[in-house]
Amino acid sequence: MLLFQHIPKTAGTAFRLYILDNIGSAFAAYYGREPETHPALRTLDINDEDAVRTAIASNGIRLIQAHDIRPFFNIFPDVPVLCCLREPKQRALSNYFHILRGGGTDAEMSNRLRSGELDLVGYVRANNHVYSDILRWIDGAGHPIALCFHERLNEAVTLLNERLGWKGRLQQRNLSSGQEHFRAAQLIAENGAELSAALAEDTALYETALRTWDEGPGKTAFLDLMANAPPRYSGLDGPRLRYRLKQLQLKIRPDTPRNTSGKAW
Repeated sequence: MLLFQHIPKTAGTAFRLYILDNIGSAFAAYYGREPETHPALRTLDINDEDAVRTAIASNGIRLIQAHDIRPFFNIFPDVPVLCCLREPKQRALSNYFHILRGGGTDAEMSNRLRSGELDLVGYVRANNHVYSDILRWIDGAGHPIALCFHERLNEAVTLLNERLGWKGRLQQRNLSSGQEHFRAAQLIAENGAELSAALAEDTALYETALRTWDEGPGKTAFLDLMANAPPRYSGLDGPRLRYRLKQLQLKIRPDTPRNTSGKAW
């Protein structure tokens, strides 16, 4: 069993689709009642550990991804946890624009941003220890952790294809407009010092971890952890078939909105 802590705006959805295409029904996403959630988990009380344990076992699930994997800690003590990190300012800006577009699940934060009550700097100050907080509670629960990186995810996929016999590559899922990228560059130029100060702890953590990856030990830890993942499944079960049909639709009609391609369950 392997748990994947999906930190928003770190290419977690693209990585999820790559994993799904390799292991099919052995993969389960859990996002509450959202369409991405595995149907066996969607109607359960996630705090009913016996029911969740039974559903996972009866469906042959061996890798679970969620925005908050803590409900699975008691069910799977000591199970390894994978996290993907992204340069903190870039991640914060991406999530900021995502919320302004109506995404995310924090209604209060969304209202404050969209009403202008809270600006970018205020938002970042209110959410400035995302990585350190998440890694702290995973480590505190006694679970081994390995990291991959938004900026090195194509390399990570290549390593998995070589080591696990998986296949494929990441989808290109950048939904941001050119105007949004231009505005992001402006915001960094205007608020760079304040953003850097607010994100100092996460930035130090990220830079140290990325250096460990680039120097080799981080890659080794990642591959050792991913050895717990299921082998590639060669058939076409339901989730994989829906994924493949969606890719065919995108090839036939390239204008198909890509933000729905993750709804494979």
